[in-house]
Amino acid sequence: MKATKNAVKSKPAAASTTKSAPAAKKGPKKKPAAKTPLARGVAKKAAPAAKKVVAVAANDKQIDRLIKGLRKMGEKASARAKAYRQHLKSMLGTDAKDDAFAAAAAAAALAKRGVATIDGTAVKYDFTSASGG
Repeated sequence: MKATKNAVKSKPAAASTTKSAPAAKKGPKKKPAAKTPLARGVAKKAAPAAKKVVAVAANDKQIDRLIKGLRKMGEKASARAKAYRQHLKSMLGTDAKDDAFAAAAAAAALAKRGVATIDGTAVKYDFTSASGG
């Protein structure tokens, strides 16, 4: 008798019903880095010199942009001084990312215009006296 395409093949009997997890592949073991004891009397390497930070004073155009951004935020504007300064740094852009002085200068300029004043840890906004935006 010939086998046809539609013929059903018999299944072999299963050896067990539980399956085992495949064996984990193990690569070559890495040796830990050798520790060299520091000889007494030998000075440690000096730390790399810190980057020279240059304070960039915010100009009127930047201050107007900050006022516009803070006004746009409205009630969601930062209420804490630390978050406020961080937000100013991010709004000033990549030139001021590493420069805390730029954020402080911008905060002082905003306070001088009467837009945002820092009272302890709280920040108070008054956009009625703002000329930007």
